[in-house]
Amino acid sequence: MRDDLQQQMLMTFAGTTPQQISLTQLAQVLDATDKLVSACVRETFGSEIQAPIYLSEFRAGSIMLSFGVMPSAQVDPIAALFSVIRRVQLQQFEDMSPDLRRSLRRFFTTTPTAQAVTFRNLPPDQAGQQEVTLPTNIAIPFPDTPKPLEIEESTTLYGKLVSVTGGASPSCQLQTSRQDVSIDVTAEQAGELGKYLDQEIGITGVATWNLDAMWIRRFVSKEIIPPRKYQSWEAALPHLQAFAVYYEDIRDSVAWVRSLRDDDDEETG
Repeated sequence: MRDDLQQQMLMTFAGTTPQQISLTQLAQVLDATDKLVSACVRETFGSEIQAPIYLSEFRAGSIMLSFGVMPSAQVDPIAALFSVIRRVQLQQFEDMSPDLRRSLRRFFTTTPTAQAVTFRNLPPDQAGQQEVTLPTNIAIPFPDTPKPLEIEESTTLYGKLVSVTGGASPSCQLQTSRQDVSIDVTAEQAGELGKYLDQEIGITGVATWNLDAMWIRRFVSKEIIPPRKYQSWEAALPHLQAFAVYYEDIRDSVAWVRSLRDDDDEETG
């Protein structure tokens, strides 16, 4: 093993004793420690790096756990841990990944009877020894949940008007082929829409799209297209079928459209 991987680490949990912690809780502490060290290694060296540690000693007194580095380690996990612990001590959480923050939170809440945890590295030559003490009730903030990517655009929705609500915040619900959309309308528009319940209409307005889900989160009405000006697909179908006879012989629609474009190019050329 490389010399820089031969150091050990001593963790001391102040304010508690071995008599106050069960074997199940001890196993949880060890598991939380292992996951914290792994998260620190991923944060410092990358996701594919392996650097396991092992429990080398359980010391008397308060809960004192000594850890060593496994011979298979590719990097120094204790150095990675201390790099993170120093950032916690300085309250430098801005660049920490959610994975690392979750591991830190779990570690510091695993031993409820302990008041503080002291981390001390034990290098082979005693040079560069470090010691950091942190309270177990330290606040590990989670990053703000990223807002979904959204855009606003003017568009027209067509569908069945299924409800209209008046009052201080008038709105209506339009059942489209993709989703049921709740639409903000004015009081005047709500009065007009009452005449079109259960009918196919169109509404022009501004849609706020959630691009992650391709879903309309909000729609603000600008203009109502009443049924007499809007012909639904069902109403238009007989007319479309009447024209279908002229296109029955077309086997490749893409090639047919391309041929029309080629004819237009020749005429304009």
